[in-house]
Amino acid sequence: MIALAIKAVGAITPVGEDAPATVGSLFAEALDALPAEGTDEGPVGAATPIPATVKGIDRLVALGGFALREATLDLAKATEIGLVVCAPSEKDEPGFVAEASSFLSRLAAESDLVVAPKASRVFGAGPSAIIEALLFVRATLQARDLSAVCVLGVDSLVSSTRQRKARRNGSGPVEDSVAGEAAAAILLNSRPGPDSLAILAGVGMAEEPSLGAQPREPNLGKGIKSAIDRAVADAKLPNALFAALVHDFPPSQAGFEELAWVKCCPSLPTSPGVHIVSPPFSTGATGAASGVLSLVTLAFLIEKQVIADPGLCLFASGGPHRDVAILTPPPHRRAAKR
Repeated sequence: MIALAIKAVGAITPVGEDAPATVGSLFAEALDALPAEGTDEGPVGAATPIPATVKGIDRLVALGGFALREATLDLAKATEIGLVVCAPSEKDEPGFVAEASSFLSRLAAESDLVVAPKASRVFGAGPSAIIEALLFVRATLQARDLSAVCVLGVDSLVSSTRQRKARRNGSGPVEDSVAGEAAAAILLNSRPGPDSLAILAGVGMAEEPSLGAQPREPNLGKGIKSAIDRAVADAKLPNALFAALVHDFPPSQAGFEELAWVKCCPSLPTSPGVHIVSPPFSTGATGAASGVLSLVTLAFLIEKQVIADPGLCLFASGGPHRDVAILTPPPHRRAAKR
């Protein structure tokens, strides 16, 4: 993979109205203080401060605007960029596909952005959209002379209507999860340098065979291990020592067991003080926003030099999909360490 620079990030979650507050909350067990109940007239779960009267696609636009404005704050006015969105699936947000074009236009207007239509796209596949979206960004930045492309993940699981639909579709939060909502954004370009927060160095995709096999296989972490190997090869980092694992494995016995298999993976050498961070433990389940939120978290920790070596984002919330992204410190920090 041609390395891409993460230039800026943005986020809004139930525990923070910007990226610094959100990432800081991941180390404070902030979810314990969040409301976990509601009514048919208001949010059910861990909600942001956006009024409960703002619902459906209007709520996604409002959430997305927060994250986009933060991530694009330093862009010169009228700079044309691409806008790529990881969004809920049609079954979770009926009618969304038909409104995808107007959704992009509304997000651009909400954030005062000039968006290049051919460099912009909505991936309405829920949590599993993240790697496909990143590959689209890479191809777009290779093919077009753009200053940047912003990747936004946005979703809200807090309405009672959405939760009833999710339960019927089998796509709701797993047992012991709190429904949440979030928007997270990263601004990417193809010019890694000293002013980058972090570098997106490689990605890998696979599927967990135990979740689709008949008869059922035991989950030994084969899918995520395969995705890690492919990401390491894509990034050309065969001897990397990983300092962080940011993951969205569900807080269930199955999720804990799969993560345990990952940590035992021989091809995953980690530093002695490896950071293991799971945003959903603080923010609640965030659906289509979860992948970009993990990237925001790791990029922020690298930029603040909490993480000094490469780190992994492990995306496991999209059914059998198991995807991985590798972030590294920008070139000047790697050079300084040597």
